[in-house]
Amino acid sequence: MLNSDQLNVVIKRAYHRFEQIKKKHPEVKAYMVFSSRKGQVDIEASLRQMLQEFPEMVVDDKARNEALKIITEIKKAEKNDRSSEVERLGRQLAMLTVQVRYDDNVRVEIRFKDLKYDHVWALQANEYVDRSLTPQTKASIRIVLGTLRALHC
Repeated sequence: MLNSDQLNVVIKRAYHRFEQIKKKHPEVKAYMVFSSRKGQVDIEASLRQMLQEFPEMVVDDKARNEALKIITEIKKAEKNDRSSEVERLGRQLAMLTVQVRYDDNVRVEIRFKDLKYDHVWALQANEYVDRSLTPQTKASIRIVLGTLRALHC
């Protein structure tokens, strides 16, 4: 499990790797996501987006459950056009960010905006890609930079 500060370290390291990949392969049009068999979310996602699009990324505990309740309340307040309540609940959610924990088995992967198989095959052999998690076959387009755990260490 990682806390929010540790997740931020992972994100910085992932961006560093991604920048190195882009230097070597500037023609690749891609972006990064957090991913597992249970879902995915953009690496830039807020806690709210993570919990809405990929809740399994956040460890199921008291903080996650409280955050999910707040998100439900925010949706109701937005629907009823109560902006001051949305702001108050948003601040509550932001305070929970430091309490939630993230599943360190989740992976950071590259997704392609413009899929070209030659690019995928080139990236499979890139030194900044986790080759044990990236299938080394022409039948796969999965490019994994690493798990949260590996990128944190």
